[in-house]
Amino acid sequence: MIKYTIFDMDGTLLDSMHQWRNVLYEYVKAQNYKFISDELIEELMGQPAFSGITKLIRDNGYDFDEEAAQKGILRMMAHHYVTDIKIKDGVPEVLEQYRRAGVPMCVITATAHRECEEALRYHGLFDYFDFILTDEDFPRGKYGEEIFLEALSRFGAAPGDTLLFDDALYSLKTGKRVGLRLAGVEDETQADHRAEIYSISDIYIRSFSDFRPGVTDRI
Repeated sequence: MIKYTIFDMDGTLLDSMHQWRNVLYEYVKAQNYKFISDELIEELMGQPAFSGITKLIRDNGYDFDEEAAQKGILRMMAHHYVTDIKIKDGVPEVLEQYRRAGVPMCVITATAHRECEEALRYHGLFDYFDFILTDEDFPRGKYGEEIFLEALSRFGAAPGDTLLFDDALYSLKTGKRVGLRLAGVEDETQADHRAEIYSISDIYIRSFSDFRPGVTDRI
């Protein structure tokens, strides 16, 4: 029986991964860097934002402030969260059902805490969650077990009683190592990993509209 839940934000609660995949391209174009070719800008399309910055600097020797670029990207994403990013279908209903059932919920995300909180508040989801954990406090992020172990500690939960909802293969793999139950959430940006996500997940969610807490999650 599921007693606790952990939710990713981008690609799980919010349909935002397409923006994260393209925000580096957007940022570079907005800065109008004369030394970056159109060909290189096109190569940045679809790359994860912060690893794309690192690649741009290390592989091509460009000299600009990585920290400033990260802040600029976060500002752009903050704008997207309140303009063109939507909640995934069925999410509010699922969260409400868990709340009514008394199941504690938290968010674990790679997005910075401020932007995460602002996005959740804007979309009316913030009050569903007991706490938020982000990569800012855990250097390995969701690649490392520490962030999930902290959530379990705060809940006072056993891994086997806790269900992780996430669209990202790497995060689900970490959750599996910790012993969490896994709900793989379909997202178009993870299409290349869909088969593996399906294979390691206890539940595979194509749409939260088809998910019923207390029924679908009896695993």
